[in-house]
Amino acid sequence: MEDMKNLVIQALETRGVLGQIRAKLRSSVFKVVDEQDQRYNMGCGLKWENTMLYKVADTKLGTLTAEIIREFMEYLRMDYSLSVFIPECSISPERLKKEEILGKLGVKNPELFGELPTLYYIMYYFMYSLISPENEKFFEGFNRKFY
Repeated sequence: MEDMKNLVIQALETRGVLGQIRAKLRSSVFKVVDEQDQRYNMGCGLKWENTMLYKVADTKLGTLTAEIIREFMEYLRMDYSLSVFIPECSISPERLKKEEILGKLGVKNPELFGELPTLYYIMYYFMYSLISPENEKFFEGFNRKFY
């Protein structure tokens, strides 16, 4: 039986039938991805596979969050991660400037922020806002300086 399978495969290959089937399959796969891109206006063939990403990334807050994460990754020089993150989130290759991000967050004096990424300051503000006399012990050892 195995010999018969091999003969059929060889005959189909010789006649070019298997090559045509492979080409049609590849073409069909790319067409489906392109149709999904156009249907959801995503610019990336991956986003439609992740509905949670689609729900979050298409909001103003989701887009801003992605920009903040991108700024953090750029600061840490995470180039390989960025090469996946940017197309997967379908965010613009042109990044927002730090002042623009801070402005969208409602920061009145962006010049007070140093060179560290915005995410660092968000986390610092969040952690510092939790400190109260009742939970001061929990934050013992937490450095209240920015760096």
